[in-house]
This record gives sequence, C-alpha cells and structure tokens, in this order.
Amino acid sequence: MARVAGCLDDQHATAMVGGRPLAVLATTDATGAPHSALISWFVPLDECTLVAALDTRSRHVRNLRHNPRFALQILADDLVLAVSGRAEFVVGELASAPFPASAVRLSLETVVDQQLPQMQFRGPSYTFDITKGHRDAVERRVLAELAATDPRPPWSTDRQEEPA
Repeated sequence: MARVAGCLDDQHATAMVGGRPLAVLATTDATGAPHSALISWFVPLDECTLVAALDTRSRHVRNLRHNPRFALQILADDLVLAVSGRAEFVVGELASAPFPASAVRLSLETVVDQQLPQMQFRGPSYTFDITKGHRDAVERRVLAELAATDPRPPWSTDRQEEPA
C-alpha cells in the first residue's frame, strides 16, 4: 500500500543523495497537453522542497511559466516516489551548467511513496562514457550550485561516484 504524505522523509532524501536518482518531470502546455521528460539534476533542500536545473530552452520551462503545477516520478534504488506541487523559478541562469539552465524550486504538496513491501527496486541509473568523464565534475558543480539556492540545506548533496 502506498504511503501518502505532504513531504519527504529522511529515507527518501538519503536515497536521492546516495546515488544518481532520475526523475520523470510532467508538465502541461497552454492547451493542457502533457509533456514529460527525464531529469537528473535535482536535490532536496528540505523535506518539502526540491530544486532542479532545467534547460531554459525546454518545453518544461515554457510550460511551467504558463502553469507552475508539476508532477514528478522519482526513481532510485529502493525509491519510487510520485510527487506533485508548484514550481518557482529562483535563479535565472546557473553559472555551472554547460547550457542555459534555470534553478527551479519544486514545492511539494503531495508525496506518495510507491515502494511495495518485500520488493527490491533497482532504479534506472546512468554513468558517463570514459571520454566524457569530465561530466562527473560538471554534475557535482551544478548540484552544489542548486543546493546553494538555499543557505542551509539540511541534506548533503554529495552523490556517490560510480566505480570506474
């Protein structure tokens, strides 16, 4: 049975910062048509707030400017969360991102823990090709910049590095 809450708990945050979680962000355009895409640059600021880096050229950014409501499916090892809430643009352009990106605060209104009892979930994961190893450092800088949008994030943003 799914647990419904308004915010994240420590177990959720630990799973998010302990690896490389992925999320599917869903928004709607001005006509109500849905749009979803995979995102990976996001961190928890507190139990009711995430902050994500979104490409300013993306449909998501256009959609969220029109309608700040979002849904997000967060997936990591032993973590399956469905969250929804409202988005707010907090930084116009992130200095550390290799493309035009905004920091978007995601205020959580509903968190549904969809992990099933006695089930081990292995979330999707990603690694960088050996020729793109520098992207680990870029990702760490972006995540640190996202975390700095709040002066005192309660959870570490240091994600584990993948074995070489």
